[in-house]
Amino acid sequence: SSRSRVGIAAVPPVDPNNQDTSVLIGSEDISKLDLFSEGDPRVLDLDRALNVGNRGLVEFAEVFKNEIEYLHAMVTATQEKVIPAPGRHGMIYVDTAIVSHSNEAILDRIVVVKVPYNLRLSEEIQIYEKMIRQSDFQVRIAPPTLEMASMFAILTRLHPHPKCDPMTKLRLYNGEKVVEKGKLGRVDARELRDDARDEGMDGISTRFIMKALDNALSDEIGARCLNPINARGALIKMVKETLVRSVGVGSLPVIKVENSSHGGNSTLLLRHYHDGRDLELGSAEKTLAHVRRLWSSPVVLETRLEGKPIRLEA
Repeated sequence: SSRSRVGIAAVPPVDPNNQDTSVLIGSEDISKLDLFSEGDPRVLDLDRALNVGNRGLVEFAEVFKNEIEYLHAMVTATQEKVIPAPGRHGMIYVDTAIVSHSNEAILDRIVVVKVPYNLRLSEEIQIYEKMIRQSDFQVRIAPPTLEMASMFAILTRLHPHPKCDPMTKLRLYNGEKVVEKGKLGRVDARELRDDARDEGMDGISTRFIMKALDNALSDEIGARCLNPINARGALIKMVKETLVRSVGVGSLPVIKVENSSHGGNSTLLLRHYHDGRDLELGSAEKTLAHVRRLWSSPVVLETRLEGKPIRLEA
């Protein structure tokens, strides 16, 4: 309960002149330093909001009035599932639901500016090279690895076009001069962009790619080299895990994963929880075909049509 500070914690509005992160992550008890060394975890007082709300719920009031530095712990808790421990004690795992709200007067003054993902291959490679340089990534990386990962990311952001295949489109956006086999003339990249104004607003993020590259190393104990084969395997595995977690969650119609290895192989079995409204078969078949491309294995959807059970396969 919130009163006993077990499982539920609330963070009230913080004084802008004194935004101490100890209200979120705890602090070191100076009185215990006489008994234990500075690096001993027994000197920590882990009784603050994100500690109390671990495996529970944390509420942030007037969240938009806080400074960016103050919200850093909130960001790491949501994206990395860790928070910094007080002093020099590394990171602490945290798994909590965070609810934040603010005054409507502030919300009315917020203007959302959506920025699309990068669609140029050479620039995408440079992004990962920079992120790796600035990190503690201490492994050898085979030359085509980052190019393969960049292609993987950009291809998820591109929209299909009748004049060219996705790989040709990627090369055109990269500034290359391409003539497709069987075509008389070149395809204009500017025309492709004009036909897809919202291209790049969805797809895989750079953070997703970097996490997959990190997983590729952790999956192979003792590996000191990252190559396109293990990187591709990690990317496909993460996409499949994301699909299994997200399909049908919080949406209508309700479609959930029944089995991710149906029939003893990697067939993905989905079930539509029928509420009296039939699925539109055309849309369902197109969606299944898209899921099949991402899953790289057969996909089966069980539903009902006019009261009779049917199975759609892709």
